[in-house]
Amino acid sequence: MAVIVITSQPKKLIEAIKSEINDSRIDTWSVDKDGDFQHNTKSQQWKSAWMRPKTIGVLMIELVPIFTKTYKASAMDYGVLQGRFVEMLIGHFSELIDNVIVTPCN
Repeated sequence: MAVIVITSQPKKLIEAIKSEINDSRIDTWSVDKDGDFQHNTKSQQWKSAWMRPKTIGVLMIELVPIFTKTYKASAMDYGVLQGRFVEMLIGHFSELIDNVIVTPCN
């Protein structure tokens, strides 16, 4: 499972996401010291989940959802986390994105 972002400027996109978060223009996501993105919400379940930029290639970024080992994530949990990340990408960075592919939890 992954969110694959097709972009001609992958490093610029990652830096733009971090900048928007750090400047509080995006308040529904945070970025940790490892560069992982965490959804900010009052729901306890999302405190156990991250989107991790696993691969930053020439024309793409692959982000994988990660849940702590103690949280038994369902396919719905993965879908919601990935969907909310894609929502943020399209809402804030559509000019840097050519395509987004979301793969399911198997």
